[in-house]
Amino acid sequence: MRFGSFEINQDRRELTRNGEVVELQSRVFDLLSYLVAHRDRVVSKDELMSAVWPGRVVGEAALARAIMKARKAVGDDANQQAIIRTVHGHGYHFIAECSAPQESVDAATAATSKSPPGIDSQVSSQAADTRTVPVWLMGVALLLGAVALLAIIAPWRSDSTVDDPNALRMAVLPVIDRSGDPELAWSRLGLMSFVRAQLNEAPEFQTVRDSDVLALADQQNWEGPLTGEAADALFEQLVQIQGVSHALLLELESEVGGLRMNWALHASNQPTQRGTMVGTEATQLANGAVQAVYGDVLGRSKLATEAAVISSDSFLNEAFSRGMALSLQGRCDEATRYFGVVIDREPVAFAPRMELASCLRILGRIDEAEPLLLTLAEEQRNLQQDENLARALMTLGVLYNRTGRLDEADATLSEALTFAEAANAWELAGRILHNQSILAEDRSYWAESEALLDRAVLAYRRSGRELLPGQVAAHRANLAMGQGRLIEANQHLEEAIATFRLIGDRRNEAMMLNNWGFLRRQQGQLDEAEVLHQQSLAIREEIGDRVGVGRIYGMLAAVRSARGDYEGAREASEQA
Repeated sequence: MRFGSFEINQDRRELTRNGEVVELQSRVFDLLSYLVAHRDRVVSKDELMSAVWPGRVVGEAALARAIMKARKAVGDDANQQAIIRTVHGHGYHFIAECSAPQESVDAATAATSKSPPGIDSQVSSQAADTRTVPVWLMGVALLLGAVALLAIIAPWRSDSTVDDPNALRMAVLPVIDRSGDPELAWSRLGLMSFVRAQLNEAPEFQTVRDSDVLALADQQNWEGPLTGEAADALFEQLVQIQGVSHALLLELESEVGGLRMNWALHASNQPTQRGTMVGTEATQLANGAVQAVYGDVLGRSKLATEAAVISSDSFLNEAFSRGMALSLQGRCDEATRYFGVVIDREPVAFAPRMELASCLRILGRIDEAEPLLLTLAEEQRNLQQDENLARALMTLGVLYNRTGRLDEADATLSEALTFAEAANAWELAGRILHNQSILAEDRSYWAESEALLDRAVLAYRRSGRELLPGQVAAHRANLAMGQGRLIEANQHLEEAIATFRLIGDRRNEAMMLNNWGFLRRQQGQLDEAEVLHQQSLAIREEIGDRVGVGRIYGMLAAVRSARGDYEGAREASEQA
């Protein structure tokens, strides 16, 4: 069948555009074929999942990712929906006009004389030039393509992957520490952050935030091994939830006279690459793993100018890594001391000063955080480092918002967005737009807040994320509650809780359960409200969040007071 300039051939299992083969993963081809074959109706999500993944239990995230890839292959997207239309709450409908090959060729020939060469028409409404390519020429092209592939160091990497700033999305897993040395306890989180910081410096890579990877790894009780069923299952979840193309798994062991680091690089639809290094310094071994990733994925060595992201001194690299490990555990006060050690010796390094500023903001030490962020922003502006500049400005904008300086926050976040988009840092752009949406909500600019949140969703999608952050649904719930749309708020809270549970973010799950209890109290459903608060309380106590426990007891006091249970309300207040 033909649609526009595309032809899908079930016998050859090929999708072509103007006679040229469009590369598709097997399941994406199956999905597209099924939608074309059933284009006379809307196909439900359950039916699609059964047809494309027969005999397997998969989540909607896998389906959404396949839909995204199918749309990309045919020049469609979630906004345009000129070919594959989403029918919310049900499924998908293939809506492009289809025709048999001969009919389409005739239409294309007629259209050729009317359209200037080199200009693509709308796929959904007009046929493009579909001149056929001789079989012998296609064979030569395939042969030349095979020869070209053999010349690449990483045989499974295509040059177009590197040209696309969103194609290489990397997750670095917490390091499995099998050394038995308590002095290396920091390596699990510290080396993970250290490796990610280096990979993030390469313009070809986008990396998933440490906290997002850590939540999923902790949910799965990830302890290795680096390859096998458990590793494959974790990688599949990272693909479905975070849209990653690669995941780096690391393992640290004791070796006679030093240390051994084993690594495994998982990639979608490619063999797992493995390697081992030995040495005496954990951070030096981590550098070696980064070098291996550069060679396997990018087909080149890590340049000398890219090597010292933190320092050429392994002592300072370890200090930075220890600080990151503490920061990820929420122990910012302790982390600042380690970042200070690095800054004393490397006063111009960006990463330790940026992490210090973030910790100072979280600790409420605004008088120290603000001048440091202003200095970082000015330096990165002069260096024309757009992504680093956007990070500094975003943190500064959040600081302004939290201290009530809303006009400054608005201007700073807008500037941050400009530089994030210029750097194609779409994950960062999504976070900035999300913060702008929160700022608009704080001002009760409801329509503007919702529009900014919609733009944040588009930026997150462009970054390669398949599953949106749970904070998006949580924010939609807040917007709905603020405007009295309580039923809609209820739906968004359910979605937020489901997302946080999927990724293992227990703190935010507890927060959403608490908000849901508040919503139920607003609706007069006091018994349900208390149940939800109690569920939130159990999680807060389990993870040791004493401040959160206090807040929930306050909520329980309000629920019991509204019910007339004043003795119970008094007890909850004392607990709070």
